[in-house]
Formats: sequence, structure tokens, C-alpha cells
Amino acid sequence: MAKAGQKRPRKEGNEEGDFHHSETVGNETDETEFSFDNVDTMSATEYLAKVAQQAKHMPTVFVSSPDDTLATVVEAGTVTSDPKSSSNSNFTPIDGSAACIAYLFSKRSTLVAAPTQQHLPRDLSLFTTTTMTNFQRLRDYLEQCQQQGIGGKQTQRQPVPPMKCRDSWFTFCCGNAVDASSNESKKEENTKSDAGMITTPSQNETESGRDHLPISNDNSTNTNTPSQPWKENLPNDGFVPTVKLLLQMDQVMVRRVLSHLAYFFHAQLRATSAAGPIKLLEWIYALLARLEKPVHREDAAILFGLLKDLCFARSLIDGNGVMVETALKPLNVLILLIGVYFEQGGGMSTVMATANEKEDVESTS
Repeated sequence: MAKAGQKRPRKEGNEEGDFHHSETVGNETDETEFSFDNVDTMSATEYLAKVAQQAKHMPTVFVSSPDDTLATVVEAGTVTSDPKSSSNSNFTPIDGSAACIAYLFSKRSTLVAAPTQQHLPRDLSLFTTTTMTNFQRLRDYLEQCQQQGIGGKQTQRQPVPPMKCRDSWFTFCCGNAVDASSNESKKEENTKSDAGMITTPSQNETESGRDHLPISNDNSTNTNTPSQPWKENLPNDGFVPTVKLLLQMDQVMVRRVLSHLAYFFHAQLRATSAAGPIKLLEWIYALLARLEKPVHREDAAILFGLLKDLCFARSLIDGNGVMVETALKPLNVLILLIGVYFEQGGGMSTVMATANEKEDVESTS
């Protein structure tokens, strides 16, 4: 036997001949004589020959009953629970989608339908075609401008707030007038809890679903310091979502800022029972034009939560006239885009229908 660190002496003859000889000898033996007891003294060719011989006598398909499989596992000693659990009758399959089904059939997953036909566009077909066409043209235009280098790193870029600072982005998009209402929204959402809306995020929640990284107290205090570059020349109603400003944001920032504004829309809706400033809806529309498809599941959860808030805000508008139509139009545009274009609302019959129409559809289905 060769010592450690020394190579095993090669037998005379080539390897092919040795392999062929071993294979021939293996064919003449019985199947039960395939033994690997002498692996230490076995050459590599002999070992491969035995493996090849065993492989030839193995069936192509193994069929095993559940009882045999369970018995094999128990005999192998991998099951350390009560011996009574070795019976198949005691193994109850876990329905991992039970919680998901309970959520889907709860009120948390329902969209508030339009109360009346006046809450929907007069010509729904024309409104849908026009909205979808204009939105797709905007997305194509932004993509062309991005290919031309507009908003790139080589151009002069506008200072923006830190990506994680939610309060700063509220001020950046909607202006200084939003500070007071933002504080009222935070007080309101800490005292109220609506079963059909999204609950107040805790400080320990991470960036999954609708919530995001917790906001420290430093962020809220630093937003009022004039030393930050993005606060210079800040308009009273916030900055306009220009093409250059949108294109200097990458997808990570687009998704984060969109989640900030969705959170703020939800807080405003619960505090004041209103949709918030029109500038907020304009920014949401602009960020949706930059959001790439398909959306991530975290972004899908944020969009669905925003869609629920938009539908609820639409149902709160009451009255007739030009003012009502002006308030309903941006809401219906965003509802259509999120529910149909981004496929988060279940189609036109769900997001652009009255309560009576939805009941008729559900009864017929």
C-alpha cells in the first residue's frame, strides 16, 4: 500500500484496458457480489467499473408508496417525535395559504366602489382609451429622453432630500404648507384605526409591504434647517415633477418616493377625509410614469394600498357640478392606471363600476 503523500503505483497496461477488464469481470459475477468493502486497496478504474455495473442494474423509475417512505424515514432515525406520529393518519397537511385566503375574503382586500354613476366618467370607453394612450406616450417620451442623457450624471442635477427621509420628500413635492397638515395627520393616525385601511406602522417594521424604514426624530427636525441644499428656492407648493428631475431618479428612488407619497396620501385621507393637495396627485402620476413593469411584490402591495385609498377618497366626494368633476378626474385617472395598467385592481369591472354594477357582476358569476 502506498504511503501518505505518495502516488499509488500504476498497473501495467493502459487505463482503458483495465476498465474494460474490470467491467468484463463484473458482468460475470452475480448482482449481489457488487461490494465496496475493499475501497482502500481498489484502484480508480476498478471503483468506476463497480459503479457502472451497479448503475446498469438499477431501475429507471422508482415507485414507492407513502407507507414505505414513512417507514424508511422512521427506521433511519430521522423522526424523533412521538412514535404514535409514525402513522399517516396523524399527519395533517398544513395549508400555507389559509391566512392568505382569510385576508383576500376580508374587508382589507375590498375596493370601495363608486357610490353613483356621477362619480365615474361620462364616456368611460373614451376616458379609458385617452388615459391609457396619454400615459403610454409619456412613458415612451421619458424613455427617449433618458436615452439622450437627460437627467444623467453628466448633467447638472437638482438637489433632492435623502431617500429615506419621508417628511423631507413631503415638503419637497408639496411645499411648506404641508408641514402643518402632516403633523395633524400623524396625531390623527395614532389615535384612529380603520379596519379597511392600513394601520399605523411601528418603529420595528422593516421595508416590506406598505411600510418602510422607520423615521427617526432627527429627520423631522433637520427638515426645518435651511442649510440643506434642496430647500433653497423651494416653492410654497413644492417643486414641479419635471422631466429632468424625474430622470435623475433611479428605480430605487422612484419606488421609495412613491411609497412616501402613498403613505402621506393615506395619512391625509384619514386625518381630513380629503384626497390632499392636487400637487400630491400630480407627483404620484409622474412617478407612476417612471415605474418599470413588472412591479415587485412590495411595490404591488404599496400600489394596492394606494388604490384602496383612492377608491375610498372618490366615494367621499359628494355633490354635482364642475368642481366635483374637477376633483374626481385625477382620482379616476390614478385608479384606472393602478387598477388596470399596473394590474392591481382586478380589471375595469372592479375599479370603474358602481356598487350596484359590482353586485350584478358578482351575482351573475
